[in-house]
Amino acid sequence: MSKTSEKPQYESVAEFMRATGLGDAQLAKVLDCDRSLVTKLRLGHKFRSLRRPMQIAKTCKVPIDRLVA
Repeated sequence: MSKTSEKPQYESVAEFMRATGLGDAQLAKVLDCDRSLVTKLRLGHKFRSLRRPMQIAKTCKVPIDRLVA
């Protein structure tokens, strides 16, 4: 049985936040991270590694390439 992969629905974390009505503090709680990281993500910050971005992409339904440099 294959694992069903969810297709990204949003182009960015900012778009996800607008669509869901989540603020920086609320999304930080969902992602279990500091609010300053959510602010960076909302502004388009990209990661150099994959571990954290994979979790964020899955939670926020955003393409991984929008989060990794």
